[in-house]
Amino acid sequence: MSTKTTAPRTSAPVWETLPVVQLAAQVEGIAPDAELTASVQGKGIEEPLYVVTSDRDGAVNVVDGRRRLAAALAAGLDTVPVTYRPLIAVAALAAHPGNVRRDLKLTKLRASLRAEGRIITPIVVTRTAAGLRVVDGHRRLAAAQAEKWTHVPYVYDERGEADQYVDMVTTATQRESLSLAEESTALFAASELGAGVRRLAAASGRTQKEVKEVIRVGKSDTAKAAVTAQEAAGRYGALTLEDLGRLVELEELDEAAARKMLAAIESNPHRSADYEIRRALAAAQERAKAEAHRVALVEAGARILLAAELSDSARPVSKVPRMTADQHETCQGHAWVLEDGRSQYTPYCTNVITFGHITADQAAKEAPKGTDAARKEAAAARRAVIQGNRDWEAATERRREWLAKLVGAKKHSRATTDRMMSIMALALLSGGGTITAALLDKETTTLRSQLIGVTVTSADALSAVAQSGPKAAVHGFATVVACYETKMPRGTWRTDATGEAIYSQGADRRRAALYLPWLVEFGYEPVAIERAVMAGETYDPTATPQPPPGTAGDTHPAPAPPPAGA
Repeated sequence: MSTKTTAPRTSAPVWETLPVVQLAAQVEGIAPDAELTASVQGKGIEEPLYVVTSDRDGAVNVVDGRRRLAAALAAGLDTVPVTYRPLIAVAALAAHPGNVRRDLKLTKLRASLRAEGRIITPIVVTRTAAGLRVVDGHRRLAAAQAEKWTHVPYVYDERGEADQYVDMVTTATQRESLSLAEESTALFAASELGAGVRRLAAASGRTQKEVKEVIRVGKSDTAKAAVTAQEAAGRYGALTLEDLGRLVELEELDEAAARKMLAAIESNPHRSADYEIRRALAAAQERAKAEAHRVALVEAGARILLAAELSDSARPVSKVPRMTADQHETCQGHAWVLEDGRSQYTPYCTNVITFGHITADQAAKEAPKGTDAARKEAAAARRAVIQGNRDWEAATERRREWLAKLVGAKKHSRATTDRMMSIMALALLSGGGTITAALLDKETTTLRSQLIGVTVTSADALSAVAQSGPKAAVHGFATVVACYETKMPRGTWRTDATGEAIYSQGADRRRAALYLPWLVEFGYEPVAIERAVMAGETYDPTATPQPPPGTAGDTHPAPAPPPAGA
């Protein structure tokens, strides 16, 4: 059975050309070499002429390559390739025998060479008894060799042996990467000037999808200011590209909310801005949905009221006896109201008594009990619960994204996998009921698949995947966390249960208080709602968010470590 192999894709620079007649005067008196002329007639000029432009009159002068120019003139060529940078033959260069860089990582650099058709930074070369040696630029040389390039730009520097080693270290360590804010600005500017996404992806080493997102960030002064503020505080990478994408989306939906978020980040760059951005974006998305629904209702001629305009005799249509929303549209009291915590307007009857849906006696029995103050207090409590549920959902989304990165890392240290194994054992000993209750749930199976990075439809098949291979410990840990995640409903944070609900609510909180500190051990930074659950405290959704433990301005103690030997 034969196998088909594909040769690695290579490229070569496309040199600029100039007319031979423009340069012909510079080879007057130079007799063309017969052998070189024959080669030029057969192959053309393979090595470009090195030329410079005069500052005085703009004339192009040949610095290196007059013999090739004379041969081109004799061979009848119309144009010759030129370069405005000094080049040296790749074959003439040798890598430094003591090159300190072992991992050359050429994949992205080769992609950049193919996209740009040039090496931007010249290779630094020095002369030794054995020939020309590279001091700085081993990756560039190796990439050029892999791409079958014949020439590379260079500069010559006479350095002693000791100086060569020092230079290899200093050029590597002093070369700083662009910050995300700087990179996004540069890529956005390049895109605006016509550079394509594919080219920018090759140049930056990012995927095309990432480049599109970086360009989007570069367009937003708010996003760039946010990452600059956190980098200035030493929190490099605290805001990921995904976080900044959410901030841009927030800005597109609600500029005022984005400005408020930026002010909060700048005033306290140590806070968990990624979580706050999620919260603000979720709220803005709900407002946008509500506004879209309102516009559609207005276009349809619907009557819209504020909740405060409703009388005590108003009721949602869902509570009007024996009548659907469509049937109620003919009622004179039909109106639409945006209730707290909703992104869609709710159909109401403005007066179920006046419009004959129920009698006054029935309405009196159904009327809300208590004073106005008590009803307002109850309404405020409902709003707090709605906000708390939103906060828990935002925290859950953030936490699961972090878990996916932890589980999906290419490598895990021995200490990490050992701790994962011990947590698996602890989970079975202290919370086996959670595993039993959740393991076969469809939601758990879906989350396990996402964390492990496979597409499996059944729990049994997924378990077979998790048991095999070198990542069995990591996959087992993913199974444990998926079970705990799916058994922590959005009401886990609440402490206001009464009656029989006290037991289930308390069980959810105890489960979360056991589970969340395990994640902290691996570097997870819990947000305020999670810290409250871990500490057994009541969470106030209306309070100003606090920074995570261990940062400036922190007023919450760090969670206690798990029991010894856990």
